[in-house]
This record gives sequence, structure tokens and C-alpha cells, in this order.
Amino acid sequence: MGITPEHIDQLIVRFLANEASQEEIVALIDWRTLSEDNEKYFAEMHFIYETSTQIRNTTPVDTQKAWQKVKAQIQDQETKVVPIYPVQQREGFGWSKWAIAASLLLMVTLGGLWITMDQKTEIASDSNSKQSTLDDGTTVALAAHSSLRQITAGKREYKLEGEASFTVVHDAQNPFVIHTDEALIKDIGTVFKVSYLPKNDTVTVRVTEGIVQFYTQADEGIMLQEGESGYYLRSSKRFYKYGHLSDSNAVRRMEEFDNVTLLEVAARLSRDFQREIVFENEALKSCSYKGSFKDQTLEEILDIITETLGIWKKEKDGKIVIGGKAC
Repeated sequence: MGITPEHIDQLIVRFLANEASQEEIVALIDWRTLSEDNEKYFAEMHFIYETSTQIRNTTPVDTQKAWQKVKAQIQDQETKVVPIYPVQQREGFGWSKWAIAASLLLMVTLGGLWITMDQKTEIASDSNSKQSTLDDGTTVALAAHSSLRQITAGKREYKLEGEASFTVVHDAQNPFVIHTDEALIKDIGTVFKVSYLPKNDTVTVRVTEGIVQFYTQADEGIMLQEGESGYYLRSSKRFYKYGHLSDSNAVRRMEEFDNVTLLEVAARLSRDFQREIVFENEALKSCSYKGSFKDQTLEEILDIITETLGIWKKEKDGKIVIGGKAC
């Protein structure tokens, strides 16, 4: 991104307000290193911005009157531009200091105008997990490669992709809601965990404390209380609920199946859970399955797989039997 003379002042203000993108930050650093005058200009803008912020915090402002005054002063100034190349003369810099100060003061007193208007929270994790605290005090623990984006500024509604745990500060007047592509999870004073990947057929919710409503716009869904978990199967648009789960039954790692045969799925699950899984119909072994699971019980995993493929499972003589028509 090249910095043009027309918006260098705006870019500096975005940077000072912690609103600049990584690309903009790099570009601004490059511009500042072009000359000593550029660096001095940045320092002056920084001083003016900080001073304007202090004034905003201590002085009530008539914003309409301020704008009219700023506009009149700017019109009186000789229009100049801020060069993006090294300069020798200080007078080559854009507006006069007064006009810059007035415009910055106006932007700050109006809440940043274009900087902060309709601002939405967005957090994302890379290959490591990330913990953040939202403006309302709610804490979010994002798993690796996950993201959370506020849908509407001022409302506690967020779109999740990936996996995250939430410790929610309850507010009945402004409920906390997590959106996936279809399913929604509404807090009712809760600590809960949501797993959702667009490529998978399932949305999973596990409640540690309190209660959540797990639903869609077309289905009131299910209520999950402390110790319970549930999942939504996107293909059939149905909700499933489990009662209190034993920690000994939880998967301790990610189980991911990428178009593998049911024979391989059964072999891996048998190994991890120390349970024998057999097939009533040999032809089922060649069926393929794609999906991933994390911290779920064997019962949950098999229920999701069999429901997705339209087959069934049951226990017989201490074994888990999978049956149904071939895929």
C-alpha cells in the first residue's frame, strides 16, 4: 500500500488510535524513515492528538459549532500536501498546525468519526490458542485457528468459526449470543464451549456452568444445563442432547477423519476408547466418512457418524455393533 499525500494525516490518526492495519503500520513506518522532517511531522501530530484527547476528556464540546469553526479555518489556509518523499523545508508540510489541531480535536471529540464509528470487535488466533476479554468483561479462550467477530456494534452477538470457551458476564437486557451458519447459542449465565467448523456437519456445545439455549431461527432447540452437552446436525437440522458426562469418557485429542473408510474409523475409535466395534453388514466397512471431533465421548461420536450416514449402532455382548444398509 502506498501512502498518498491526500491521506497521510488520516493514516497517522488511525495509527495513534490503534486502528491501523498491519499493512498500514508498515507503510507509515516506511514513510517516517524517509526523512527527519517526516519523523518530526509525525511527532507533532502525535503531540496534537494526545492534547486533543485530554481536552475531549475534560471539556464538553458543541460538535456542530466546532465543525463550522474548523471548516472556516481550513478554508482560510493555503492548501498544501504532505510529501511522501524526503523534504528539506518544514513549510512543505500539509495544513497549518492550527488547522491540524482543530481537525484532530473535532475527530476526537466526535468519538473518532470515521475511526471508531460502528466499530466491531474481532479477534482471531493463529497456530496457538488465544485468550481475550471483551468490552463487557466476558472472557473468551479461542482454540488455534479460530475467530470471533461481533455482528452488530453495541450488541453482544458474535459469529464464531472454530472452537472457543466463554465465561460470560450475564446481562438479561443485552443477551450474549454465539452464531454459527445456522445454530445459535444464547447465554443464560454461563460458562460454555462451542465447536464449529464450516466444513463439518456438526455444531457442538458443552456447558460447564449455568444454562444455554441451543437453537436455530426455525427451531427453539434444546436447553443445556451444567454438565450437559449437545450437538446440532446441519444435514438433518436436528438437535441432540446428552446428560452428565464422565471425564474418563472424553476424547483427549482431536479425532479427525478425512474421507476414510468406516473400517478405519472403527479401528481408531476402538484403540482410543478401548471398546470393540464390529459391523453387522460387511459392506459398511467400505463406506467413507469425513468429520472431526474434540473432547467428545464415544457415544457422541458414534451417534453423529451413524446419524450422518443413515445407519445405526447398538451394544451387544459387550461390543458396539454398527449396522444398516451399505452406503
